[in-house]
Amino acid sequence: MYGPGLRRTLIGLALALLGIGAITWIGLALDRDPAEVRPGFALIILFASLVGGLWPGLLAALAGFGAYIYFLVRPTGPLVFGAADVVVLIAFLAVAVVVAALSSVASAAKLGRQRLGFLAETNALLSSSLDFRTTLAKVVRLAVPTLGDWCAIQLPGEAGRNQEIQVAHADPARLELARELIRRYPPDYTDEDSLAVQVMSSGKPRLLSTIPDELLVQAARDEDHLRMIRELGLRSAIVVPLRARGRVFGALTLVQAESGRRYRATDLVIAEELASSAATALDNARLYRERSEVARTLSQSLLPANLPEIPGVEVAARFRPAGEGNLVGGDFYDVFETGDGEWVVVIGDVCGKGPEAAALTGLVRHTVRAVSVRERRPSAVLDMVNRQMKLDETDRFCTMAFGRIQQNGNGRLNLTVACGGHPPPLLLRARRSVEAADSRGQLLGVLDRPELVDRPIELEDGDVVLFYTDGVTEPFDRAGVPAEARIVSVLWACAEEDAAAIARRIEREVVEFTEGPPRDDVAIMVLRVRPS
Repeated sequence: MYGPGLRRTLIGLALALLGIGAITWIGLALDRDPAEVRPGFALIILFASLVGGLWPGLLAALAGFGAYIYFLVRPTGPLVFGAADVVVLIAFLAVAVVVAALSSVASAAKLGRQRLGFLAETNALLSSSLDFRTTLAKVVRLAVPTLGDWCAIQLPGEAGRNQEIQVAHADPARLELARELIRRYPPDYTDEDSLAVQVMSSGKPRLLSTIPDELLVQAARDEDHLRMIRELGLRSAIVVPLRARGRVFGALTLVQAESGRRYRATDLVIAEELASSAATALDNARLYRERSEVARTLSQSLLPANLPEIPGVEVAARFRPAGEGNLVGGDFYDVFETGDGEWVVVIGDVCGKGPEAAALTGLVRHTVRAVSVRERRPSAVLDMVNRQMKLDETDRFCTMAFGRIQQNGNGRLNLTVACGGHPPPLLLRARRSVEAADSRGQLLGVLDRPELVDRPIELEDGDVVLFYTDGVTEPFDRAGVPAEARIVSVLWACAEEDAAAIARRIEREVVEFTEGPPRDDVAIMVLRVRPS
C-alpha cells in the first residue's frame, strides 16, 4: 500500500533499530572495549542511510550513540560527557548526513538517466509515424506500465466534433472494462467538475497523490457508473494538458491502481515531459492528416467523378497517387463529349507535385475542355494548351496524350491521337497484334511552337486502346526491364477481358513489381470496342 520511497524509509528504520541492537548485544556478549564497537555502529548508520535515506540514518546515529554511551561506556565508569564523546556523536551524524546526501545524488542521477532514456525512446517511437490514430495509440502504450497502471488521452475536438479517447492497460480484461465504461458513459466535456476539463481549461497540471472515494462519487452519474469506476481500483493520478502551438487541445491522464504506488512531485515532471512530446507528435500527425485530406479532395476534384458511357465503347480508368497522399500529384485524365456524337479522351502528367502542380493541372484540364468544343484536331488542342501555359508564364511543363473518337462513314469508330511529349497509347487489335499509335510530339509549356502530329486510327470490334502515364513504366525502367514489352505481355494475357479487368491487371502488375511505395503517380485508361 506504500510507494517505493516510504517502503525504503521503513526498511531503513528497521535496519537502524535492529542493527544497533545487534551490534550492542555483540559488544556486550564479547565484552569488547567501547572503542572497538564504534566501527560497527558506523557501519549500521551507513547501511541505514544508504537504504532509507536521511531520517533512518539520523535515527541510527542517535540510537547508536545512545547505546554506545548507555550500554558500553557507562558500565565502565561514571557517565560523564567529554570532548571524545561529542566527537563520536558528530562522527555518527556526519556518516548519516554524508551517506544520505551521496545516496540521494546517486538516486537522482539514476532517475535522470532513466527519464532521459525513456523520453528518448518515446520521441523515437512517436516520430516513426505520422498517422494520427497510430500516434495516439503509441502514446498511451508507451506510458504503461513504466509511468502508471493506466494511461488515457482525451481529445474533445472542436465544437464536439472529431472527439478521440484512447486508453491503455497491461491487462486486456481490465482494458475492456474501461472501454465498456467509456461506451456507456462517454466523457462530458461540458462538466466543469471533471478533472480533465479543469486541466484543459486552466492549462495547469493536477497531481492527486491519493484519489478519495468522495471524488469518485462526485464523478459518477449513477450507481452503476460508480460501481464500474470503483472496480478500476484507482489510487493516485496525474492529469497533464496537451499543449502545442500555444493551444491546449487535450489531456493526458496517468493513474496508479493495483500496483499500489503513489505519485509524487517528481513524477509530475516526467509526466509533463511525456505530455509535451506527445502533444507535438499528435499535433504534427493532425496537421499531416488535414494536409492529406486537402490533397485527396483537391486530387479528386482534378479527376472525373464518374466516367461517362461512350456508345459502343467500354471505358475504365485506374489512378494510384504516389507516396502517402499528402501531396497532390500532376497526373490526370478525363473523358467527355464535345457534341455531335464525338468524344474526347485525354491523359497527362504535369511536372512536379503540390499546390503549384495542382493549379497547372486545373488550368490544363479546363483549357482542354474549353478548346475541344471548337477545335477538332487533337494537335490544335494541344497547341492551344501550350499557348495558355506560355501565357501563364509557368516554369513547369506538361505531357499529354489526346484522343478524339468519332464514327466514320462505314459505321466504325475512328480514334485520332496526338501526343505532346507523352508515351503514345498502345493498340491491341482483336487479332492479338499490338502497336503504338505513332503520334509522338514535343513537351508542352517549353517551346513556343512544339511539333505535334495527328495520327488517325480505325478501330475494329474487340480492339483495346491503352492510355497511361510514365508512372506505369517507371518501375520497370528503373529495374532495367523493357517496360513496353512487359505491358504488351499483360495486354496479351487479358485480351478477352473487359476494359475494367484490363485496367486492374495492369495496375496490379505495376504495384507488385514496385519495391516500396511508388515514386510517381500511376494513371491508366483503357478503351475497348464492344464486339457487335
